[in-house]
Amino acid sequence: STMLLHLTYPTLRLFLDGMLLMMALYALATFVWHRKPLYAWYGFYLVGMIANLHFNDRAHWLQDQHAPESAVALAQWLEFSIQSIAFVCYIRFASTLLNMQQRDPFSFRLASAMLVVVI
Repeated sequence: STMLLHLTYPTLRLFLDGMLLMMALYALATFVWHRKPLYAWYGFYLVGMIANLHFNDRAHWLQDQHAPESAVALAQWLEFSIQSIAFVCYIRFASTLLNMQQRDPFSFRLASAMLVVVI
């Protein structure tokens, strides 16, 4: 007999959020242990992605429920803001990981310019 596995979106999100949360907790615990900013930036990026996914789902749910436009706009603004903060954390993570300031000054200036635009 063949058993079909029916995965729903909430089930997949629970798995994804759990995986991202465990990665974030590990990165932040590693930061506490080693005191290297690299781990903090990565942990904050992952937390931002979890929050971003939550507010993305919330905005779509509010639209589907025909909620007031102000509630939908607030959820979309929160999603955009958190996504921007997560992007800033990711740029800082990548810059730190690759030591761009010393190894590739041009890419470091480009990443810094991207940070200014995002902020």
